[in-house]
Amino acid sequence: MIRTLALAAALLGWATVTYGNRALEVMNPALLPTPGEVAAVTVALARDGSLARDVLVSSGRIVAGFGLAAAAALALGLAVALYAPARLAVEPLVEFLRPIPPLAFLPMFLVWFGLGETSKVAFIAYTTFFPMFVAVTASLLRVDVMLLRAAASLGATRRDLLRRVVLPAALPGIVVALRLGFGLAIFVIVGAEFMGADAGLGNLIMEGRVFFNPAQIVMGALLLGVLGSLVNGLLVALERRTLGKGAAMRYLTVMLATLVVLAGAGPASGQKPELAEVDAWLVRDAQMSSQFAVADQLGYFKEQGIKVNPRWYIAGTDLPSMWGAGNIHLGTATATMVVPIAASGQAIYNIAPQSDIAGTQQIILGKRGQELVRSPKDLEKLKIGMPKGASVTMAIESMARDTGVDFSKIQFVNLAPPDGVTALAKGDIDAMAGWAPWVFNAVKNGGKVYFTGNRSFIPGKEGQVDRETAVKIVARETKTEEGLTRDIMALNIYSMEMTPKIAKGMGEFVDFLYSLKRIPSKVAPESLFYTKLLKEVDPKLVKWDATTEVK
Repeated sequence: MIRTLALAAALLGWATVTYGNRALEVMNPALLPTPGEVAAVTVALARDGSLARDVLVSSGRIVAGFGLAAAAALALGLAVALYAPARLAVEPLVEFLRPIPPLAFLPMFLVWFGLGETSKVAFIAYTTFFPMFVAVTASLLRVDVMLLRAAASLGATRRDLLRRVVLPAALPGIVVALRLGFGLAIFVIVGAEFMGADAGLGNLIMEGRVFFNPAQIVMGALLLGVLGSLVNGLLVALERRTLGKGAAMRYLTVMLATLVVLAGAGPASGQKPELAEVDAWLVRDAQMSSQFAVADQLGYFKEQGIKVNPRWYIAGTDLPSMWGAGNIHLGTATATMVVPIAASGQAIYNIAPQSDIAGTQQIILGKRGQELVRSPKDLEKLKIGMPKGASVTMAIESMARDTGVDFSKIQFVNLAPPDGVTALAKGDIDAMAGWAPWVFNAVKNGGKVYFTGNRSFIPGKEGQVDRETAVKIVARETKTEEGLTRDIMALNIYSMEMTPKIAKGMGEFVDFLYSLKRIPSKVAPESLFYTKLLKEVDPKLVKWDATTEVK
């Protein structure tokens, strides 16, 4: 009864704060989702089946990672507790690794284990192993020595001592260790699923962040809380049942617990790497990457006898490290990603252009920015949020050069696009520089487009291209409203013509990134192109031919 009242009070408090804020606008209502908004998002995702998929995927990863860690912690804990040489060998290594934050190794798990399930399960297992190992070992070492002596005096063998004395006596602490480990597994699943995942509750939360959907973020967090509470309740019931029975029942329970975690560990340790004909790694946007989705849905790849599997990423900034590690072989990328990879000595080639996305690279003024800016010169007074070294910087630099603005006087704040939308809504920055769909979310929350990569709203131009079939596909793949997708795509110019302008632009990007010290040395722009494949497809598309040869 008390628990029910506490939950009801928490829900009432949440509703009071969020609906009250919506009425009074103490802070931007978009930043505080109401229970109704969270419920609406939950229903929408449940109807299309993605919610059930995400819950099942995350649950599988949690069980597999936790199972591996629990099995290892129980086995190694027994060895360390029973054999002094093992304790002397293992404890120094464990105590060295245990204080290191697991998140410090997060990028390396991708490099070591690839982009499949293995990296996620391994990260969960690594994170949860150490606290469970320490708790299990401590429980085993705390067994009363008088019990051991009494059993030995009655003729108990070493095996009998383990089965009938040590394990039953240590069981309460072992169950607590399992509770601790499973709670931690749920805690780190979000971080694990930030790594190249296209399903799962962590991915669901990340999508909410990227597409500025706070209600989806809250919903994902609440689901993780529900999942953790259910499992914790089961383990508490197991603990109570165990403590109330005799030694035989305790021994049976600990064996069942061991079998459960081993069963969870089994599929993960024996899983096979994912195989596909061709995997295309794409950032989930309505620009270049979505052209793959359109071609796939319309059957263009199938007509050519090729099976292409679009693999969706959320953040394009994750692609360079994966590409450089050899985990990605085909995908869409801007010069921002291509040039650093090439500058690090990795082989990467632009085989065909896809589109001019300058129109989706935009500067959005927030409330204060709209009040201050009366001419481009006023940009020198603003605090602009944007990712350091992003390609949209070139649009700002070009505008500054054309309008007499001192580029060096503009104050930039290093913010990822999703964080820029939030900061702009809160008034922490005066403007944000980014690209669709984030800039559209900024406009939806009161921002105003000042200029884009290919047109100025001083005075401004308008243009629209009707691509209804493509709009429907792109909207579905990017989880964006059709109206919003149509507006984004109207700013793009889709063309696969390889022209001298593209090569020249790559050269400018090399110079630009080198000036920002984002690359250690310049690379020859022409070496980043390989036009032979495009020429074989359609010679008319090649207006500029690279001389690069690929061995």
